[in-house]
Amino acid sequence: MRARFFSLRCGIRHVLRRRSGPGRGTSERELAAHGSRQGHAAPDFTLDDLDGAEFRLSEHVGESVMLLYFWASCCEPCRVEMPHLDRLQRTYREQGFRVIAISMDPPETRSRVRSFVSRDDYSFTVLLDEETAVMQVYNPRRASPFSALVDREGNVVWSREGTRRATR
Repeated sequence: MRARFFSLRCGIRHVLRRRSGPGRGTSERELAAHGSRQGHAAPDFTLDDLDGAEFRLSEHVGESVMLLYFWASCCEPCRVEMPHLDRLQRTYREQGFRVIAISMDPPETRSRVRSFVSRDDYSFTVLLDEETAVMQVYNPRRASPFSALVDREGNVVWSREGTRRATR
């Protein structure tokens, strides 16, 4: 677990320091066929947060480096990573980094998602992808967890399926 977050921390620091540059784009169909690959434009989406407010990815491009973290309340590795993600956001928030945790739970488990998030008072944004439409574009293999780091220009610069155990 530590190795995964060390690698992610290094990537976040690099992206936060990087100057703007031209990004390459790709179609949503291509991303759906191959998953979110590094260097491609992150497809825009709109989802509701736990309070019912709309979050549109394109409205935050340019202001933040964002980690899109796809998770489910029934996924033990996802739940284990949440405190680490919260620490990352608290550490790098002032530099323009934020975690966007996208729940893949179905509508009938919304209360479980709310309970889990409020119990530990996470500082990051939690969105609901109850129909899994966004997950299908970013994460067609439905890996859980799945992470994609989006730079300020709106490009996916890093992605990972699942977790990676720490090695010593």
